Amino acid sequence: MMIVQPAINNSELSRTQQQELGAVLGTSKPKTQFQIENENLLAIASGANVAQTGIIGADKAEKERENARRREGEAARATFDALGHLYAELEKLNEDIKAAEEEYELALKKEMDQLAITQQEGFDLFETLDELKAVASELENAGYIMVSDIQGDKHVVFQGTDGGYYIHENGQSVPVTDDAQLAAIEAQLGMEGKHLANPDEIQSNALIVKQQALYKQLDMHEDNSFASDAQQQVLGKETDKAEGKVNGLKDERTVLKSKIAVQEELQDKDSENEEINDIGAPKPDEDMMLFAERKSEIGAIIDYNGGTISDYELENILREYGINPAKLETIKQNLSDSYGFELENMQRKEIALENTPAITPSPSMNTPLS
Repeated sequence: MMIVQPAINNSELSRTQQQELGAVLGTSKPKTQFQIENENLLAIASGANVAQTGIIGADKAEKERENARRREGEAARATFDALGHLYAELEKLNEDIKAAEEEYELALKKEMDQLAITQQEGFDLFETLDELKAVASELENAGYIMVSDIQGDKHVVFQGTDGGYYIHENGQSVPVTDDAQLAAIEAQLGMEGKHLANPDEIQSNALIVKQQALYKQLDMHEDNSFASDAQQQVLGKETDKAEGKVNGLKDERTVLKSKIAVQEELQDKDSENEEINDIGAPKPDEDMMLFAERKSEIGAIIDYNGGTISDYELENILREYGINPAKLETIKQNLSDSYGFELENMQRKEIALENTPAITPSPSMNTPLS
């Protein structure tokens, strides 16, 4: 029987009609073994290409994430190192501040101790001056003629055996030769109630001896007072310097703490970025990659059973290959697009997986029309 194939405009037919027509027309001329093997190779190559594309895409995405993790890790290490240096600097600065504060406390104590000594010396000096005033008053009341030396200290005048005038100074009898002192003595000689002391009175008069000792003590106190004031000024400068050092170090610590706060914020951001790359990054869909590797074999099973299969049966096949059937609809659409299968609303059919051949035409495609 000879079949004449009419001229048909395939564009006017639906995809299903085109597939049915192709199946019918294909029976009029059996496919050669070359065509069959070629179709098998193309189907296998198609599945391999899909799998390879998925693997390459997954590898590229993983490399990008790995590079991102590496960059974030380097940034985190740099931040951590910088923060470590800042913490070490802060620790040293705290030690310097502690040492400076101890130095300041010591300087302040020395200053306060010296101030207390100076104040006590001042009190003692005032007491001495009061005593000197009392002695001077007693001597003046006694009517002794007195003259002042170059330092302004007053001395009782007595007349020696040679007729000259003398004063008792530092335990020694010293002649008066100064014209001003001599004039003062002559002026006092004419005063009522004034008289020269005799040498015996000078040696025995306790008031005169006490006066000499007090004048010496006064001079010594004045010298000590000047020395104490100078020392107090030096100590005050040392205290101010120590206090300034403490304040300067504390200012540095404030600036350093600000830097540490900035670095800690950067470290927090680095940690967040690392979590995004390690935890939140999308992972390759292993089930779809495995499906891409087994796609040609699954297609061969469906084709062997007439190009149709139920959802239940397809799920079992996927499980046999270790593929999670959660994305069944996506897999069905992929098979339909690649092999032209109609996999919607299929009734359940029993399919044996054992001894299932690779991609081969369905039996109907090799049966000639009668």
